[in-house]
Amino acid sequence: MTISSQDLNTGEAETEPNNFINDNGSLKYEMFSDIVKIGNDQIPNSPFFIDFTSNYDHNLEILRGMITTQEKSIRGLALTEVIIMENPSDVIAWWYRTEILKTIEFDTIKELRFIDKVMEQGLKSYQAWQHRQWTITKMASPPDDLSYLFDRINEDPRNFHAWSYSIWLADFCKLQKTILDMTTFFIRREKKNASAWNARYTILTQMNDDFSQEIQFVFNFIGNDGGNESCCNYVRGIVKSRPELLQNCLEKVEEFIQKNTKDRSVYALYLHLLELSGNKEKRTEICKKLCVLDSLRKNYWTSVMNGDDRFI
Repeated sequence: MTISSQDLNTGEAETEPNNFINDNGSLKYEMFSDIVKIGNDQIPNSPFFIDFTSNYDHNLEILRGMITTQEKSIRGLALTEVIIMENPSDVIAWWYRTEILKTIEFDTIKELRFIDKVMEQGLKSYQAWQHRQWTITKMASPPDDLSYLFDRINEDPRNFHAWSYSIWLADFCKLQKTILDMTTFFIRREKKNASAWNARYTILTQMNDDFSQEIQFVFNFIGNDGGNESCCNYVRGIVKSRPELLQNCLEKVEEFIQKNTKDRSVYALYLHLLELSGNKEKRTEICKKLCVLDSLRKNYWTSVMNGDDRFI
């Protein structure tokens, strides 16, 4: 049986989550005394035992009890808020919060403010970014999230969750060109930013781009400075999406090889492209070079040289 806020007969004073939370951020436990708590069934001496703080563990016991009775209420929102503020990655708390919000009318702007507060605790909470997506889809007039997104990425340029959100935002709000420009900005700031390269590739795929203009762009960031696997993986993606660009990319890589580059990533890419083109004649030569330039993976390249094609 599902229990709603109305079933609880709460007074007007209890219609806001804050009324169930103390000033110090803890729950007002007396307002949850009717909940049949469900304890933690962890084995205390197990090597996998997680030693939660007493308050957090107690809050989870209340949460399990509310989930069992399917209570969808304002105090349930308060409970999820307290749990999430202590652990921004608590999957169950985020899920239950969403389930409650689905059953009530809620202020989407306030919910975005709550998410902002959570982000201050844990910018890399995947669940917070996912909840932001869900909240925005419930808004009649979604906010301009570009400046917010830029600020969050600027705080942590390699935040994969923020970049994943950018891919979603580009598609949902048809902002592919703008987000693409954002990837350009951050790639120029840090060319080894794999998260930005991944977002760029995905957005161009959304746009059904032919990638012909991308070849010159990406090769501007491949250099002789110890390797840039992000750029080289991007080239692999281009060739996978557009096989007709293989020869063009191969010629670009050969320019670096002819300059006697010491970039191990370029040699690994060169080997990959040659294999795609059906040319195995240079495998031994390139693998020997990689055994020196990429000595950490010497055994791997030796295996490839001896005929192992699984990971080329």
